[in-house]
Amino acid sequence: MKTLITAAAVAVSLVATPCFAAAVTIGQFAQLGQPDSFRFKNNNNGTATLTSIGTGQFDFDFWPANLPAALASQNAFFSMIATANTPAATSGPIIEQEVASGTIAFTRVTPFNGLTNLLTIQFTNAQLWGPGGGRGLNLIGSDAAGTVTYTSDFLDFTNTIGQDFSIALTGLSVPLQIGNGGLLKSFTADITGTLSVQAVPEPATWAMMIIGFAGVGGALRQRRRATALAA
Repeated sequence: MKTLITAAAVAVSLVATPCFAAAVTIGQFAQLGQPDSFRFKNNNNGTATLTSIGTGQFDFDFWPANLPAALASQNAFFSMIATANTPAATSGPIIEQEVASGTIAFTRVTPFNGLTNLLTIQFTNAQLWGPGGGRGLNLIGSDAAGTVTYTSDFLDFTNTIGQDFSIALTGLSVPLQIGNGGLLKSFTADITGTLSVQAVPEPATWAMMIIGFAGVGGALRQRRRATALAA
């Protein structure tokens, strides 16, 4: 079983073509009904921390074609820790807050063949931005503005040329505004988001992806049959 999973992980490598590349969405996530999952805390000393709240569950969906259902849509835990240490800026009605660095992680609630890391994102120089006085904003990270690195037990990003993420923060507990030290005022929010890479797989790579996913699907079917017989 582990060999098949490893083969599938290699098979879904996204190989960038050297002459052109486009954003390929690889997944999305959304919280499952619990209260606010995100906190921005102004520490009143010129710094702020961004953290996840509690251990609520998320729906996490990988998007590559032909992914087995067990890996396509799944329950996950969300965790985050990040820091901000520069004053927010305004551009017309928009407030922008730089986020110096951080880590975001999604882990399977139920391990799959002992594997749990759906996706871990390490980033620098991300941006929070939204309309002042509003109840929503976005957290954006990309290799164009800073660094974004994806790691996963299920997908291989070795050959991609860039990663991006976009998190929508909605239902802010207070209107978006600048607080002490010039950083955003503390708030909590709900989150949803999308994930992408800058790469265009070559046709041969898509074929390998399909073969790899078929192998995992077969292994899952065999496992279910074995479980049924044992019962």
